[in-house]
Amino acid sequence: MPQPGVALERLGFLTIGLFDGQDPGPGHQVTLEMIELGERLGFDSAWVRHRHLQYGISSPVAVLAAAAQRTSRIELGTAVIPLGWENPLRLAEDLATVDILSGGRLNPGFSVGPPRHWEDVREALYPDTWEHEDFSYLASVFNGRADLEDELGHRETAVQFGRIALRLRYIYDRDPGAIATDHYNLAIYLRKLGAEPVEHRAHRLAAGLIAGLTGMADRFHAAIDGLAADLHEEIGPTPIPSSLAEVTYWVEESDGVRFGTLVASLATEPEAAEALLSEILTTARNAAIGGSASPW
Repeated sequence: MPQPGVALERLGFLTIGLFDGQDPGPGHQVTLEMIELGERLGFDSAWVRHRHLQYGISSPVAVLAAAAQRTSRIELGTAVIPLGWENPLRLAEDLATVDILSGGRLNPGFSVGPPRHWEDVREALYPDTWEHEDFSYLASVFNGRADLEDELGHRETAVQFGRIALRLRYIYDRDPGAIATDHYNLAIYLRKLGAEPVEHRAHRLAAGLIAGLTGMADRFHAAIDGLAADLHEEIGPTPIPSSLAEVTYWVEESDGVRFGTLVASLATEPEAAEALLSEILTTARNAAIGGSASPW
């Protein structure tokens, strides 16, 4: 990003390429006309999103092939193609063909992370090998970025990366210990951001429930201590989830989180999770009177 007063050297634009599911043709035509207009206005590049199973461009390579025949100067890019869906040889051939047709104007962008809706299509795409696709390492990458943003004081960005890490943990890792830790970390980021108390407390409770159901004593007590300190510092009565349904509602606001399903698989009996939640709340409220623990 240039400093104020310094002119931009290049300027591009990005479009999702929205269309009506019942009549997709006009939406695609509008996208192509937009790219044509961008060239006439002097933009240097046009970029299209990749949206599988959504009302956005599902085949950006095909759209850019059409755009290449309608333009002569503007560069054409993808932002981005998730490689998890693709056959690498087929994709490379298609991109090379569009690059030739456009006279070398193609700027392909890729994503190596887990694509959206992967869990819905993985068995159909790779019936024999999908279980070997390992995206779990990405959760640690996003956790590290969340910690860095938090240290820099970028509270909202830390929350965003914390949510992504938690989602990845549920979808690809499924390790209860790691999931509990990520719930706990997200609670910290949310609290520092000044989010609704009911939300960050729900994530603390989620961490405690998972830890308690799997026998992780250190994480279990850390969740209780953090909640107790938070309750001790509150000014006036503020809400706290008091049932498993409430905890589930708030933590599953984060896309991809399947907390209710995880708890159901961990609890030996349906009542066990509710009883454990009641124990956590009672212990935390009693400990809040002393206020010796740190909410962080």
